[in-house]
Amino acid sequence: MNRQSKPLFVVWVVAWLLSACTPATFSPTPTATRLPSPTASPTATPLLPPTALPSSTPRPPTPTPNVQLVPETYTHPDGLFSIRLPIGWQAHDLSGENELLMRFDAPPTTAYPARVLVNILNTGAPLDAETLPALADAYLQAFLQTLFPLVEPTIATDNGLYTVEVASPVPDPQQQVRLRFLFDMQETLLVVLIQESTTLHWEAVEPVLTSVTSSFTLAPDAAERLPVSAPPEDARLPTLTLTRTLAYTSPTGTLHLLGVARNSSPRAYADVLARVRLFDADGLLLTETEWPLPLLIAPAGIDVPFEVLLPTPPPNWATWDVAFVGRPVSTTVQGPLPYTLTVAQETATFGAYAVQARVRNATTATLDTLWAVGALYDENNRPLAVERLDLHESLPPGATTTVQLLFAARAPGKVADVRLLVFGSAQAPPAP
Repeated sequence: MNRQSKPLFVVWVVAWLLSACTPATFSPTPTATRLPSPTASPTATPLLPPTALPSSTPRPPTPTPNVQLVPETYTHPDGLFSIRLPIGWQAHDLSGENELLMRFDAPPTTAYPARVLVNILNTGAPLDAETLPALADAYLQAFLQTLFPLVEPTIATDNGLYTVEVASPVPDPQQQVRLRFLFDMQETLLVVLIQESTTLHWEAVEPVLTSVTSSFTLAPDAAERLPVSAPPEDARLPTLTLTRTLAYTSPTGTLHLLGVARNSSPRAYADVLARVRLFDADGLLLTETEWPLPLLIAPAGIDVPFEVLLPTPPPNWATWDVAFVGRPVSTTVQGPLPYTLTVAQETATFGAYAVQARVRNATTATLDTLWAVGALYDENNRPLAVERLDLHESLPPGATTTVQLLFAARAPGKVADVRLLVFGSAQAPPAP
C-alpha cells in the first residue's frame, strides 16, 4: 500500500481545523499516501455526517476479538495503549513530536497482505460529535492527498464509531488497495485506527483486522501524557521557486495545476507546503489552498515536480501563483537513487501511461522505505502528470527492486520524457 512513514501533515490539518470558526469549510492540507496510482477517475463523493453521530463516551470494543486469531498482546513502550496481534506481526513506531503513529504489519511470508495503523492526535480541545465529521474529512483529504477526489468513500457507524471505507481507484482487484478508517474521540484525543489489505484478500483478512482493531485499549491518562499537536511554524521559503508550470481541466471538471519546485538553497527543507492562490482576470483572489510536495524532503539543489488538484475550481479563474513554506532540516534520507526504466508507454488495458523502473540501492545502508516520485514531461520540459509511490520493503546495499507508476490522468500533449526521483530511509539500528 502507500500510507505513511513520515512527519504527517495531518497534525497541521487537525490543529488548523480546531482553530477555525467554521470547521465545515476548510482548505485541506493533504499528505502523502501509499495507495497505488489510479487507473480511473471516478467522481468523488463528499464526506457527509453519518445518520448516527458517535458519542465521546468510552465504549467497549465490539466485536470481542478472537484470541485465536490475535493471541499476542502488544503494549506501547510508554503504556499509552495496548492491542492484540497475530503471531509474527511486526510493530513500527513512526511517531513524531506531535502525534503517536504505530504501524503493525503482517509478516511478508503471509498468504494475505494486511496492515493496521494506530494514529492518535491530541487536539488540545474537547471533541464532540459535531466536530468529528469535519475532522475525519480533513484527515482523509490529508491522508489520501491526490487520490481523495478519485475515491468513492462509504460512510457508516460501527458501534458508534465513525467509519469510512475507501478503495484505490484501480480496476484490477488484485492491485486494488482497500482501507477502513475507524474514527473515535476520547476527551481531547482523535483516535484513528486504519485497517488495510487488498480488495482481493479483504474477505479473508477482515476477521483478523477486525479482531486487531476491536482489541485496542487506550490508557485512561493518555490525553494527559500525549503532547498537544501544534501546527508547524509558517516559515516562508524564498529559495523555493516554481518553474515550468502548466494547467488543464480534466473531463470530470477537476483543475490540475502542475509545475516544478526548484530548491536553489544549499539546505534541505521538510514539511514543505505549496500555498496556491487562484485569481480572476482583474487580479481578485478567488480561492486558495495548500498542498504538500510529493517528497517528504525538498533536497538541496533538486527539482521536485508536483501537482495540485482542485475538484471544484472557481469557473472564472484566470491566473495562479504559489508560495512555499516549510522548515530547514538535516536530511536523513538517502538519494536520489539510480534507476533504469524498463517500461514507459501507453497501456491498452486501462488507458493509463505505465512507468516501470528498476531501482538500485547505491548506498551503504539497508533501506526500509522508498519514496518514488515520477513525472511525465512535454517537449518544453513541463510536467504533464505527477505520481508518487511508497515501497516498504527491506532493500540491502546493492540490491534492486521494481517501482511501477500508473498515470491515469495527464495534461494533453505528447510525452517527451519520463523521469523519476527515488529516495529512501535507512533502517534504524537494532536495539542493544
